Amino acid sequence: MRVVKYCVALWVLVVVYTTVSLFAGERGISAYNELLEELARQETNMKDLKRINMELENTKNALLYDSDTIRVYARDLGFGEENEKFVRIVGLGQNRKVPLFPGEVVIPEERQYMDNKTICLISIFAALTVFIAFLVQDILDLNLNQERRAPFLDPAGVAGRSVPLKTFRRTPQAFPPEPPFTS
Repeated sequence: MRVVKYCVALWVLVVVYTTVSLFAGERGISAYNELLEELARQETNMKDLKRINMELENTKNALLYDSDTIRVYARDLGFGEENEKFVRIVGLGQNRKVPLFPGEVVIPEERQYMDNKTICLISIFAALTVFIAFLVQDILDLNLNQERRAPFLDPAGVAGRSVPLKTFRRTPQAFPPEPPFTS
């Protein structure tokens, strides 16, 4: 029975290691949830970048093929048409157009998980705790059993030494023979 009790400590080691790995390990549930959050952030960034890319593509096409757009941008840069005179005041009338925003790079966050050494140490500590608890329980049981014994007199009649009582065994007796069967 004691061996089974101490084997429980090994099972505790396995169960604690498995449970902690499942929930907090490198490939555990919390790491998986962090990856799902990172995936959502990256997908949102991809949608924003696609929208910005479409706007930039439209602006590029307008600059390549639309003469009115070219005139507007040229005016913003301070250019004019032939035979046109205008006055430029230095310090005023800077480029009012906000430059186009090309998007930003989203850097993935580092995942938070428990490394394998820490998980091993936790499971070994839990197994040792169970093992020591069983060991202390066995030691206390032995002490209680020894304290429960009453002091006995030794065969010489000197008190103080404990001598276990002799247990008398009953010798098996044969059953009496059955009377013969008469009909």
